[in-house]
Amino acid sequence: SHDLARFRFRRNLLLSGRGRPFSPANEPSIYLYAKSRSTDYAGDENRLLSTIIHEELHAYLAQFPEAVEKAKTNLRRLFPPETLPRDRNLRADDLESDYLHLIVCWFEYDSMKRFIGPAAARELMADGKVYRWIYDQVFNANEKIAGVLRASNLVNPMELELPTSQP
Repeated sequence: SHDLARFRFRRNLLLSGRGRPFSPANEPSIYLYAKSRSTDYAGDENRLLSTIIHEELHAYLAQFPEAVEKAKTNLRRLFPPETLPRDRNLRADDLESDYLHLIVCWFEYDSMKRFIGPAAARELMADGKVYRWIYDQVFNANEKIAGVLRASNLVNPMELELPTSQP
């Protein structure tokens, strides 16, 4: 079991039968499906954990639009659009989403390393069926992406202090 208090940016987590994860950043709920086109969570607690963190990171980052835009601008310099693979199966839905997912997936990987260890996190995320090129960049240009995020004042929610409850 893992403490996800730092990743609670939405009110609800809804897990259902089949479908595609769909959780716009401004929605109060995460909608996950036990089995989708790209994922089967049955018996794969780490994949479910990674997906929850990934979806919550979208809501977290939506709170910092200026910092996210700054990071995306710098990521465009690091990974110019013309250098991205043409195969849409390796990327996100569009260029804006590619650059946003470099941020989301970097924080997801950083978080999963802390939860399940670096080797297990890399193996889990490298084995996924979505964002293959993006995860490759997260692994291979990790320090460069980290520098862009630091320069944009974006921090992993795991580094935030949780409010203490009053007795």
